[in-house]
Amino acid sequence: MTHEDEMGIYFPEMVDRLMAKPLYVGLFKEAFGENPTAAGVVRALAQFQRTIISANSKYDRYKRKEGQVSFSEDELLGMQLVQSKCGGCHSTDLFTDNNYHNNGIDTDFSDDSKDWVYKGRYRISYDIKDLGAYKTPSLRNVMVSAPYMHDGRFATIDEVLKHYQSGIKNTIYTDRLLFQANGNPGIALSDREVKAIKAFLISLTDEKLLSEAKYANPK
Repeated sequence: MTHEDEMGIYFPEMVDRLMAKPLYVGLFKEAFGENPTAAGVVRALAQFQRTIISANSKYDRYKRKEGQVSFSEDELLGMQLVQSKCGGCHSTDLFTDNNYHNNGIDTDFSDDSKDWVYKGRYRISYDIKDLGAYKTPSLRNVMVSAPYMHDGRFATIDEVLKHYQSGIKNTIYTDRLLFQANGNPGIALSDREVKAIKAFLISLTDEKLLSEAKYANPK
């Protein structure tokens, strides 16, 4: 919340703004038994985020064998390809291993900004193996969550797949999961396989969640 790329707000100023709104003062007292505080804001945001559960995509209904839901040939192939070629990072039904990987998008990790954003996980761990490593995002709703990568450099899923096919930078920090058996970086994908993967990724879109009024922009 304090970062200039996000809300860019100083915590004491945020608390002052909340204290100036009787509605928020009342809500904080109801929820936490106290006036607004920075810690209370963090707790409230965390509790709200835990309610946002995506579990009603076509994929979920297919896995639960609901009604007459079936997968097309492309969707089935795409599911198999994601499991075999992407499952090292995008694993389980959450489609993330909740871990950190350098996925070969950069070769230069020098960063003299105050936040060291381009150093990846290294900015927290100070472990050289974490240089340029970022947390694996879930693939759920990925087709409606552009732009992609930690800095939004890719505007489309086609750019993302192209990167993994032929754009991976070979550095000592690049995750070995992204290398082929012959030692070359990249994930071998034919045009047919790309089409199938995209079909499967569409099946991970949870329209019910996306149309839920309580998660819409506040009026």
